[in-house]
Amino acid sequence: MTRAQWVDASGHAVLLNPKDSLELNGPLLAVEISLPHQLEQDYKLATQSARAPVSGKAILDTGANSSCVDQGVCKALGLQPVDHVILGHAGGQSVHPCFSVTLGFTDFFMRPIELRRARGANLQYVGKGIIAILGRDLLSRMRFVYNGPIGRFEISVD
Repeated sequence: MTRAQWVDASGHAVLLNPKDSLELNGPLLAVEISLPHQLEQDYKLATQSARAPVSGKAILDTGANSSCVDQGVCKALGLQPVDHVILGHAGGQSVHPCFSVTLGFTDFFMRPIELRRARGANLQYVGKGIIAILGRDLLSRMRFVYNGPIGRFEISVD
């Protein structure tokens, strides 16, 4: 669970309680995005060092059909698109690249998940260090409980 700070009118940081933090930030998880397993193995066979994983936060979004990764992260990892798709969003439709990535969870023990066609998007405008959006394609494989009144959420994979 991520605790949030709010800056009041006098410029002082105020630590929010879990309920208000969850309402302000949404359900955030610490994650790291790395090369897909096969590409990492290819780098090792070629005696090249693989690029270091990129750490940040992911937001769980039940309104998103598919999971997205920040295109800047994919560029930093040296990834090339595996496909392109048309995505619908509040501003209309646009073409986005798809990337194959491995998503690791750093706050708790859960095996990394390989996303073969994660949509690339510019997530920097979202702020809060968000580098991934976990959509229903991934959430459909998990149990997700959002308990707003106590400011807590839980996820697990059966």
